[in-house]
Amino acid sequence: MDDRRKTVAAITLIIIVVSLLVLVGLVLVTRKKSIVSPVPEEGAIRIIFVSPTVTPSPDANSAITKTPTPTQKPKATATPKPTSATSSTPTPTKISSPSATPKP
Repeated sequence: MDDRRKTVAAITLIIIVVSLLVLVGLVLVTRKKSIVSPVPEEGAIRIIFVSPTVTPSPDANSAITKTPTPTQKPKATATPKPTSATSSTPTPTKISSPSATPKP
């Protein structure tokens, strides 16, 4: 009986391997070699992508290579000193229009 178990196990293993080989063979035979093409089929909607390109003009190119001309800087002058005629305390100003604050 021990030999019978080994025989059944071997036959089962052989059947599994053969079925896997048949399955792989069928997949290889029936497989389509579909190549994805960037060109659509006839009658399909075609979308054309255009990327912007910059074409430099001769004028713009020459403006880049020009060196800037130096400009003259203004001369520094001393700050005038305050005179003694002005007072350091603020003086109130008189306004002819009525104010929002009441007068005492």
